[in-house]
Amino acid sequence: MTKYSCCSFLLFFFVFLKSFGQDTSKVNTASLPGAQYEQQLLASGQSRLYNGFEYLDYPYNYFKEGHQFFGNNTWNLGTVTYEGITYNNVNLMYDLIKDEVVVQHFDKVSKINLIKSKVQDFSLLGHTFVKLKEEEFRDAYPGFYDLLYNDKIAVLAKKNKKIAESTSSSGVVRGLYVFNKYYVQKGGQIYSFNSKSSLLKILKDKNQEIKNYIKNKNLKYKKDPETVMIAIAVYYDEITK
Repeated sequence: MTKYSCCSFLLFFFVFLKSFGQDTSKVNTASLPGAQYEQQLLASGQSRLYNGFEYLDYPYNYFKEGHQFFGNNTWNLGTVTYEGITYNNVNLMYDLIKDEVVVQHFDKVSKINLIKSKVQDFSLLGHTFVKLKEEEFRDAYPGFYDLLYNDKIAVLAKKNKKIAESTSSSGVVRGLYVFNKYYVQKGGQIYSFNSKSSLLKILKDKNQEIKNYIKNKNLKYKKDPETVMIAIAVYYDEITK
């Protein structure tokens, strides 16, 4: 039997229907040349965003294949809330090994590692990440969580990449593997789950209805777990008064 755990949690940040607020820059500053870009940052107040420290990247060809970032290893425009201020149109990357948010310096060459304690949330490649602190959620890793769904219940994913090392005649070979953990917030509690059956145990008050829904919709959890868990959460909310 798959075990799942729960812990009390004040979900103050899950009221995520808030506007991403203060539009500090409607200009796509990422497309401006260096000097003009810096001037735009100063004018919009976004220069405060660049008070982190230099991001230390891995050496070229450090990994046999793959990279440490979420999605892809190129800059993507995103939104980040830093020291309580929301910045738009920021070139972002998210390091899944170090759990660090990286922004592009205005010199267009350097990478800046944002100070983790000052980041409240960020959006990248269609995903919204919120931060959990260790003292707030004892049963999970502190850090940034992908908020997959948020309504009456919420579904979150802690996304990680781990380094796997092996030896060969040419030396040490480093690969990467993805390691994700999933959670459901329901009724003021957070539950961890790692399979369809453990998710259904959490939603046991509508267990049979959900099973029928999965069968009728021909949902394949193993093929696309995140899409299916979101579909289940949406359906659960629809049939729960």
